[in-house]
Amino acid sequence: MKLENGLFRFDDFELDVRRRELYRGDEIIALQPKVFEMLVYLLRNTDRVVSKSELLDEVWRGTLVTDNVLAQAASALRKALGDSSRSPRYVKAVPRVETPGFRQELERARQRVRDAMQQGRAGG
Repeated sequence: MKLENGLFRFDDFELDVRRRELYRGDEIIALQPKVFEMLVYLLRNTDRVVSKSELLDEVWRGTLVTDNVLAQAASALRKALGDSSRSPRYVKAVPRVETPGFRQELERARQRVRDAMQQGRAGG
């Protein structure tokens, strides 16, 4: 996912980094500041798993927080995106391989859009 003119677009979402706003269509979705920063960081790193410690270091710089704060932020982010931890579309917790972390599931979202477009062409 590439940042273009300060915007990230995925499915029917648009994240405006400069205005610090997340849109779904015309609706503005309210995000707490750290949840917003977490989403931006994940979008900028869609090519890899982002570890918990990296998220804590980058998003909560210099603030002493627990893993629970990160879990709550991930939960709030999933809720804002209409996502689920059981069948994630956008934010997936990755179990310990070397270190536990999160991955933005945008490539799968983009593939769903491509598949739907192809089905529309084939059916119409």
